[in-house]
Amino acid sequence: MVLEQDKPQASQAQAVLDEQQYQKDLAQYNQDLEKYNKEKEEYDKQQKKIADAKAAEEARIAEEERKKKEKAHKRAAQFAVVEKTYQETLSKDPNLGAQFPNPRSGRNQGTAKHRYGLAKASQT
Repeated sequence: MVLEQDKPQASQAQAVLDEQQYQKDLAQYNQDLEKYNKEKEEYDKQQKKIADAKAAEEARIAEEERKKKEKAHKRAAQFAVVEKTYQETLSKDPNLGAQFPNPRSGRNQGTAKHRYGLAKASQT
């Protein structure tokens, strides 16, 4: 039990204890804040690394797509030149087309058909 005369001393002692507890809490808060900031910095580094890798992968994919399109355009241009030459040659001599049959037309024809054609031609 606190006597009347000891009340100011007790309240002063309690104030000192409260101040000490506040200082301890403040020190713990600062430590926690430091730890949080370090972890956040580490996390931000990882996120930046991930974002950079993602951007690099997207750039690589875009470059591959651009190269595919460029190759397709180049092949289309080459085909157009060959087709133009073929059409010009064919327009100069319309009977020339018979000498250049479509190479795809005989793709699935067997040798029996070829022999039949030879036999029929030799009979005439």
